[in-house]
Amino acid sequence: MSDSNQSQRDEMPQVVNLHQANVQLVQAEMVRATQCDLARIESTEVDMNTALAANIQAETVRTQNSLIGMLNSDSAEISHSAIGLARASHLQVQGKALAVYGESIEASSVSAGLMAGRSIQAASIRAGVLIGNQVNGPVETLFDDRQAAITGIIGGIVAGLILLAGRLLFGKKH
Repeated sequence: MSDSNQSQRDEMPQVVNLHQANVQLVQAEMVRATQCDLARIESTEVDMNTALAANIQAETVRTQNSLIGMLNSDSAEISHSAIGLARASHLQVQGKALAVYGESIEASSVSAGLMAGRSIQAASIRAGVLIGNQVNGPVETLFDDRQAAITGIIGGIVAGLILLAGRLLFGKKH
């Protein structure tokens, strides 16, 4: 760690408790937020309940009934929450997510656009795309192999017809 980062870390408050606050940047060892709107959190530990956060950078995160734009963490527990993009080494998630990536993912009642991880333990996952080395539990994907192939072929044909029509309508005339 560089000297400037160490001095910034030494100047950070130990604990910040927020309730019904609207804050652009929170930097602390421990952040607790309830019914808050937070633009960016940089912390060692974050605990949120019924809160909104655009960007979280933390070692450990726990959320309940919250909305998160982007999360980067070592360990995260997301419960009854919605998240845009999550990356964590160990991730426990229950709720909705656009994209989730983790080394180890424990999912229960999750709807996700994209979920990727080395080890995925599932109680119930609905995912558009699921990528994993080891997946245990019931998974429902939006597309199976056959549907994905048909969608790709039809999409290619439609795109080709649109390009051909554009060339015929707006192409150079000799």
